[in-house]
Amino acid sequence: MPKAKKTKNNQRDEPLWGGPMKEGITQSMLSHFLSCRHRFYIRTILGLGPEETFSPALEYGNFWHICEEFEHEGLWVEKVDEYAERLNKKYPASREDIFKWKSVCKLQFPLYQKFSKKNYPSMGKVLLREQAFRVPYKLPSGRVVHLKGKWDGLNQRRDGVWSMEHKSKGNPDPQKIQGQLLFDNQTMFYHIALMTARDDLWSSSKKLNGVVYNVVRRPLSGGKGSIRRHQPTKKNPQGESWEDYFERLRTILKENEDEFFMRWEVAITKTDIDLFKTSYLNPILEQLCDWWEWIEEDPFNPFREGNVHHFRFPFGVYRPLTEGRETALDGFLRDGNPVGLRPLSTLFPELEEE
Repeated sequence: MPKAKKTKNNQRDEPLWGGPMKEGITQSMLSHFLSCRHRFYIRTILGLGPEETFSPALEYGNFWHICEEFEHEGLWVEKVDEYAERLNKKYPASREDIFKWKSVCKLQFPLYQKFSKKNYPSMGKVLLREQAFRVPYKLPSGRVVHLKGKWDGLNQRRDGVWSMEHKSKGNPDPQKIQGQLLFDNQTMFYHIALMTARDDLWSSSKKLNGVVYNVVRRPLSGGKGSIRRHQPTKKNPQGESWEDYFERLRTILKENEDEFFMRWEVAITKTDIDLFKTSYLNPILEQLCDWWEWIEEDPFNPFREGNVHHFRFPFGVYRPLTEGRETALDGFLRDGNPVGLRPLSTLFPELEEE
């Protein structure tokens, strides 16, 4: 798609994005569309976003993905350093933070390698690592959208094919992670893309069993491992060196490996996939296409007369799911068990007369 021109007031003459059928949609874009269509519009049509700042959580995840991608070539250290240099140029005021998080990753990854070799079974033949995808996906209406993203990995074992996901989280909740994976936006979006593209990736005689979900707890993010450098004292006017600081951190990680490295093998069945498609993915993608057709007709006038597709989400609405929180209804949604729920006699108790 040609780069959109800009007017004198920095507004675009045409949308930044070409739509879900022409340019494709990622799972993160879809989550923005779910959160607020007008904010999604500002980003994708007007091409406006907040000023970028260095994010330790985001960039630690990027450092870790680089380690996973280049581990087999023995180049992960060099590639992490190269990425850190790019970050230094992008965020010159954050050089010390970049150095710290790069160093923590370079410290933690070898511990993860040893832990994995000792505790995790072999994942067999590697079919792909860190591969971008663009997969055509046909909707019930006949429209075809393109699912886009980047798979972390795909491995083939004797029992079939497994996708790989690598996550770094500040304070992971194992029970919540396992309870949410089968309806997780990214996990299921990527799995369905794999199913759609399977003939190009592996033998059709092998079944795609599910996902191997690796979680690395990010140090210095609360709880164990959240240490600070010792400040200068009379006895040590220089304060703690980076080398001594990182060595203290290494000791903590080694002594608490089970809390910093986690893995689950989660089977994903046809029933799980069908449920995700029919109760979420297909309806929301159809709505996205309807929305796009409305926007495309007059892209800079989304609230024009006749609008039934575009809205701005208001403040004051409680939305725990968008924050990754669990709700009282999650158990019922998973297995239909109403334990913990009560029958309702009215939806407006505050309006009932005494």
